[in-house]
Amino acid sequence: MNSNRIPWFDNVKGIMIFLVVFGHLISTFKKIPGNEPVLYIYNVIYVFHMPLFVMISGYFYRDGKYKKVIQFLFLFFLWHLINGMFVNFIEERKPVVIDPGHRLFEVFDPYWTMWYLLGMIFWYMITPYITRLRYPLVYAIIFAFLLSYSADVTGWFALRKLANFYPYFLIGYYLAQKNLLNRLKEKLRKRQKGMLSLPLLVLLSFLAGMVYLTAEYPKITDLLLLDQSYRHFSWPFYQGAFYQLLFYGLSGAVSLSILLLTPEKKKLFLFHTFGLFSLNIYLLHTFFVRVFRLTVPETVYANAWLLILVSCILSFLICGFSSHRLVRKLTGPFIKPDLQFLFKTK
Repeated sequence: MNSNRIPWFDNVKGIMIFLVVFGHLISTFKKIPGNEPVLYIYNVIYVFHMPLFVMISGYFYRDGKYKKVIQFLFLFFLWHLINGMFVNFIEERKPVVIDPGHRLFEVFDPYWTMWYLLGMIFWYMITPYITRLRYPLVYAIIFAFLLSYSADVTGWFALRKLANFYPYFLIGYYLAQKNLLNRLKEKLRKRQKGMLSLPLLVLLSFLAGMVYLTAEYPKITDLLLLDQSYRHFSWPFYQGAFYQLLFYGLSGAVSLSILLLTPEKKKLFLFHTFGLFSLNIYLLHTFFVRVFRLTVPETVYANAWLLILVSCILSFLICGFSSHRLVRKLTGPFIKPDLQFLFKTK
């Protein structure tokens, strides 16, 4: 591991991947009567955790990394197959079904979390062309509006999600290209108290506002995944586009605030390690989550605070296990395979 690596982004990624695991553990039980605190926490997490993850991915994107695309493509096909076999196994079906029409082989209708890998493939492929345009972020947002308005968008390629999350990828890219984060950090150093209070105020206001939104607008939960059409909410185009733009602004502001509040040079205990090996956790955690959903006793999921406590402890255990050195060594060929044999030698 590069000793010169700045802990900042690994700290952020560690917090985000922990929240991904935690959010998936509580997701199934969030709308059970009496579980309002679970729903509130779920809504809070889903406003920013994937937008910030995608933003960080865009921050580290560079033109010409064709090997990254090949790696993501290989991982997507491999882990789509592994996920499909596991789902068949826990649902007591044959692990492998040789049938072209079977869900196992519908690789372009990705299993659950696999949409993110598919997104990385397409975002890496299209970004070199999109960034040649004037105002690429504006075009990306308009395209997201149009796709969100249409009720007939195919489920293939998780197309609606890929389009709706792509603006975050571009935001991250331009944060790096325009050196905006470093400029903000400089202002933070010069006016430490004033600059620090702003992201903290944004975060606290957001947490307070989500109490009201969760209670008064129950459909906000459906909006957070960015995979529903405006028709699902009975919105005309202009209203849906306005709300989606507000959501981009909210999630962007919260994400930026979390970035600015996260320690830059100090390694956060546990979270820094989680961030270093976030890909391992991302690919492995779904197996534990699926088993948890099938086996968790009603006494746990029917009690909101007990579910939150158990899920929090399990999230640490899952992240710790998935990022453990022995587990990384055993799963290495499936997570970071050596694909050099695929490429031409000079």
